[in-house]
Amino acid sequence: ELTGGATLTLSGTVNLSNDATGRTLTIRGASDTLISGTVANGGAGAGGLAYSGLGTLTLTGTNTATGALTVNRNDIKLSSSGNWAGSVVLNPIGTLTLDNSGGSVNRLADAGAFTGQGGTLSIIGAAGGTAEATGALTLNSVQTYINTSGGNVDLTFASVAFANSGSSL
Repeated sequence: ELTGGATLTLSGTVNLSNDATGRTLTIRGASDTLISGTVANGGAGAGGLAYSGLGTLTLTGTNTATGALTVNRNDIKLSSSGNWAGSVVLNPIGTLTLDNSGGSVNRLADAGAFTGQGGTLSIIGAAGGTAEATGALTLNSVQTYINTSGGNVDLTFASVAFANSGSSL
């Protein structure tokens, strides 16, 4: 477990499996983690990545893993050329930040499902504007928020489903 003030940096390819079994790597700790390399399935199974740390997990590489990116707590930040090729699960007290301040990048998979169990999707728009499209949005909590800042942001979901009668956008 990382302690406060330390940063874990992974710069090579992170293969989440070496066979047909999909696996999920869970990162936790008290400090920040940077993955600048590619997060990949590694085998035929869909690999996922979960963050349960107290700092920020930053992904700056072009990731090809097709399992779920799960934000359990604190912040996962996709910046530089960072993206995610699978689905997204956003849990209470978690934040997923799409940082396009350096230029607009399609950070989420166009067909990837997005499940809001709570938490915040934060999009930082590029000066010239940012367009983000992803798959179906399912809101399982009325405590799921979407915040935008920076340049104009155009966010498109393939569809929207509300699990609770009190949910709204």
